[in-house]
Amino acid sequence: MGPPRYAVDSTTTDETASGYQSTTAAVSSWALLAPFVPTVVLVMAAAWIGRRLWFFSDDWNILAGYHSGNLTEAFNGHLTLVPAGIYQLLFHTAGVESYLPYRLAGLLSLVVLGFQVARWTMSWVGPVLATLAVTAVMWNSSGASNVMFPFLMNFSLPIAALLAIWWHLDRLRTKRDEPTGSGADPASRADLVAIALWMSLALATSGLGVMTAAAVAVELLLRRAPVRQWIAWGAPTLLWAIWWVGHRDANEISTDMAAVVPYALRMLLAGATAVAAGWKPLGVMLAAALVAGVVAVTIRRRSIDPRVAGALFAALAFATLTSLTRQDTVVPIPPDELRYGWTVGAYLVLAAVALAGATRGAGDSGRRSDQDGTARPMAARASLDDFRTRISSPAIVTVAAVLLAAGAIRLTDGMRLGHPGGRCSTGTSLEHLRRGGSRP
Repeated sequence: MGPPRYAVDSTTTDETASGYQSTTAAVSSWALLAPFVPTVVLVMAAAWIGRRLWFFSDDWNILAGYHSGNLTEAFNGHLTLVPAGIYQLLFHTAGVESYLPYRLAGLLSLVVLGFQVARWTMSWVGPVLATLAVTAVMWNSSGASNVMFPFLMNFSLPIAALLAIWWHLDRLRTKRDEPTGSGADPASRADLVAIALWMSLALATSGLGVMTAAAVAVELLLRRAPVRQWIAWGAPTLLWAIWWVGHRDANEISTDMAAVVPYALRMLLAGATAVAAGWKPLGVMLAAALVAGVVAVTIRRRSIDPRVAGALFAALAFATLTSLTRQDTVVPIPPDELRYGWTVGAYLVLAAVALAGATRGAGDSGRRSDQDGTARPMAARASLDDFRTRISSPAIVTVAAVLLAAGAIRLTDGMRLGHPGGRCSTGTSLEHLRRGGSRP
């Protein structure tokens, strides 16, 4: 995918040819900027709509429990050193006279997520589908809480870290596939360090960091990755495991599988529904289409793509672990809770992007090969290329754009009114606070 190409025949003057090339370059530059636009618009809209918000819900719990020290203590059973540390820093520097510094921190985390989604998806599916993917993640119809509540950076940052790790893994594989590439040069070492740092950030932010670690582990295992990549993954994971043994605040694990399994399945459906602008029948169809696509591409490739497997495993692990620990909460948390739908929806979108990229050997320096570097049969290659052409057809892109626009409208309503249905997942009505309601 890319900008339109302009033909230049033998009678074209040098000046005209130069003009064509300049036009093509300009189109290409604008196309590469397009995937970043949804994030910019979202942040501006969220900043304006939430300009009168004040501290609410877990804000007070965080400030009370982490106003000085205690950063390694678990919050709701998870290590939240990064967001709690940011809140603590702001508490001691900006105080609590204004909510703006805290909201800016939350919006900045969304910028980080949007950048990582755009950068990775462009490298796999080109700017058009990348723009749709960024919109699907950032303007997810269930994202009101994640966008408006700063502390929910503990959801956005681990997903951003996963995307950053994927990007660096792709760079390492590209260097390995180069004729003279050994993967041991200084640039490769920098990528390995970056992987370790992003993994550390994810694990120190929330329980979603565990999903990041799990997704990366699945990919490394299926790719039979070099030991140095396992070390970059394993060092921060080991540190987290040591913390977990010494500081964990274990939640009650449910053994009622009759309740756990339906809860997890409803979480997965909520994620697909969130991408489908909140319409459950369409969410079911999107989930079925994704499953069918994964099965079809896996059969044609004769193996599942490691990146697709990692993204899907993250969604399944999140739904399963959440279901196991949310059956006996004092205040019941429904499986279609907004934060859950937003998170699962993001993983499903990333899996879909990885699936589309797998049909063209994305990340392998443009070579028509499987993700593990093995050559594909010509018939299978042609079939996968045809699949990629179909999903990027103007009709499909138009339908997806309309669907995402509907989701964006629903998200905007959610940001203004708390969320559709009037049940605020953070426990306090955003609309009540926006209108100047009493502060807790």
